[in-house]
Amino acid sequence: MDKAISTSHNDKVFPSWVYDQKIRDCLGFVVNRADPVARRTPLPASVGFKGSNNTDWVHQDTAGRSVRKFSLRDFSAKRSATHTREIVAVILSADTLLPDLPRHITDHVTLRPKRSFFPVCVTKAISTGPMRPVLVS
Repeated sequence: MDKAISTSHNDKVFPSWVYDQKIRDCLGFVVNRADPVARRTPLPASVGFKGSNNTDWVHQDTAGRSVRKFSLRDFSAKRSATHTREIVAVILSADTLLPDLPRHITDHVTLRPKRSFFPVCVTKAISTGPMRPVLVS
């Protein structure tokens, strides 16, 4: 089953997605932020491609510089705003880039100025004794 989800923590949203099968001729993904009114805004892209040149550091979005992995960090989301993320595969068809259908929509995420509480286990690189879980809040 193809699936897309979004999680958030403080000021970041982490959309991620998975496909059951390889998408033929897929060159990457466009990730859009959709608000409740269904306005779509492509997320900023921070990683370029090998051989590309951006000497003036011009910001580009995922519509022009597609994501070539199955997750992304959205640092540009606004607090207290509720959005979904739309993931669209970009395929090459007869030397033309086309959006692939169906588009995957993540669940709604609202950023809050509050951190989540979750237990983590912190370990040392070289341990002389048993691991002890440390709760971080």
